[in-house]
Amino acid sequence: MRPTTRRVLLIYGLSGLVSLGYQVAWFRILTDWFGSTNLTFALVVCSFIGGLGAGALLSRGICRGLGRRLGISDGLRLYGVIELWITATASLTVLAAWLPADLWGDFPYHLSDGIWVQDAGYRMAQLVIATCCVFLPCFLMGTTFPL
Repeated sequence: MRPTTRRVLLIYGLSGLVSLGYQVAWFRILTDWFGSTNLTFALVVCSFIGGLGAGALLSRGICRGLGRRLGISDGLRLYGVIELWITATASLTVLAAWLPADLWGDFPYHLSDGIWVQDAGYRMAQLVIATCCVFLPCFLMGTTFPL
């Protein structure tokens, strides 16, 4: 095996390891949002696996169009561009934490049988934001599989 091939395979394996690190970090971060429940774990795993699968299914068309648009014909360079986008989209999780606390109102809770419960709109917005923060980078990870 040539040394450059060995280096590329090492980097590819390292990329997969970092992806699993992302998954653990997302679960830890989303535990603060939704609590440490089976549903939080399911949200992370389903978004992770779903994003990988959807990205892999659509990768040929995306890579072909992206290569044409950026003028990149080399698969390895295209892989590098997608990896940079993965890093940028994974940072959305950190940026989501900076959303203003009063974005959904001063106090997005209501009293239900003596217990303060989050409003449905607030909870749904959290769910959509969390899903986007996990699904989008994983979708891009999936597009790298055929490369």
